Amino acid sequence: MPTKKIIQDILPSKRRSIRDVTLDKESPKKNSESSAANRADRGIRVPIHLEHKAEVKRSDTKRDIYSSSTSTSTSTSPSTLPKESRGGKKKKTGQNRKWFLGGIIIVCCLVIVYASSIFLARAKVNITLKSENVPISGTYGAVKSAQSPNLSFETISTTTMAHVSVSASAQGTVSTYARGMAILINASSPSAQNITAGTHLSDGRGLIYKTVSSVIIPAATSKSAGTVAVKITADAPGPSYNSSLTSLKGDLSIVAWQGTAKAKIFYGRMTSDMTGGSSGPKMTVGSATLSATAATLSSNLSLSAPQVLQSIVPIGYILYPKASNIILSSTTVTSTGSTTADISMSAFVTGIIFKKSDLENTLAKNQIAQFPADNYMVNGLDSLVFAPISGQTFSIATTSIKFTLTGTLNIVGLIDTSTIKSQLEGKPLSASNSVFSQYSSVISGAQVSIVPFWIRTIPSSPKRISIVISTSTSKN
Repeated sequence: MPTKKIIQDILPSKRRSIRDVTLDKESPKKNSESSAANRADRGIRVPIHLEHKAEVKRSDTKRDIYSSSTSTSTSTSPSTLPKESRGGKKKKTGQNRKWFLGGIIIVCCLVIVYASSIFLARAKVNITLKSENVPISGTYGAVKSAQSPNLSFETISTTTMAHVSVSASAQGTVSTYARGMAILINASSPSAQNITAGTHLSDGRGLIYKTVSSVIIPAATSKSAGTVAVKITADAPGPSYNSSLTSLKGDLSIVAWQGTAKAKIFYGRMTSDMTGGSSGPKMTVGSATLSATAATLSSNLSLSAPQVLQSIVPIGYILYPKASNIILSSTTVTSTGSTTADISMSAFVTGIIFKKSDLENTLAKNQIAQFPADNYMVNGLDSLVFAPISGQTFSIATTSIKFTLTGTLNIVGLIDTSTIKSQLEGKPLSASNSVFSQYSSVISGAQVSIVPFWIRTIPSSPKRISIVISTSTSKN
């Protein structure tokens, strides 16, 4: 049977075997890629052997990659990207994360610093108070216990004693009484009280003294008690009544009124040492010694007596150095042993005192009126120069005086710093002016500064607020 011929036996087949592919020796890779592309166009699946570079982690590994003629997409899968590109993306992503974390840390630190600064903030308040200088130069008059608007004054007095022990010789016998000074006081009665000579007074030790002369205790006023000075003497002779003022305790009670209501209204008070009481040989001191001792005692008393008077000035009153008068007594000789004697001398000093508020209003009433009541202070009153008009003398009996005053007074406003702090606590810095405006009558300027500078709220704790006060002076 004849062999059946097929058309492909007659016509050569255009299909080619992979064995028929000619490779270019010079550029095998290029020929392989172009041949593979041609075969892909013809629908022929051609296995392609690719050699990977040395950079690939799995070296000496061969993969068979087939190109499909049905593949029409031009996108490249991540697995076919170069590893250098994939590593670059990872590196960039890591850097972004680092910057992000660093930013968060910085923001957190700033928040912590700001929150801490709020609790550690300090505020300093500088306040300038209004102040005014008032020159004083004029002649003034005052009346004892006068009523406003007249200037009033009061009198105070005391007796100071000094003594020195010297050599002496005995000459006969002596029996003497201790003597001293006291004031009699009317604490609250609106009526004057007569005290006759010989009125008995008792001290805290039970020793009795007598008034030497009759006196009248003035009526008490709403401003002060009535007082009068009086000499007293021991009820019996002898040294047992001698004592220093510092050793005496308590007031002197009027014996006749002990146990009655009057005893709390009228009483006495020692104002000097009790000296001169002796009993025994009479001592004689030479004239030269006596004269020198008297001069020494006089000098000492002239210095010490005004200081003693100044120490008993009531609170709220002022005593100028030249508003006092001293009267010195003669010397008294008292035996203290078989060969010694005590020479003593007393100084009775009287002073004119003014109530400070009355004097301030007399001198600077118009300037004081510019400040709120009780919100000002007057400085310099003590430094004014007081001088009595020529011929003016001072004593317990003085009822009116004339004098000159020269110098400068300084009137300054006052504020309560604790109140200012409480009103500023926790307020915004911008609200501080509304607090200071309430004190415009005494404050001429105020400024608040806070550390650190970025905090704009005043601390809520008064311990973290400091106030510095200064004055702004305007001359009249």
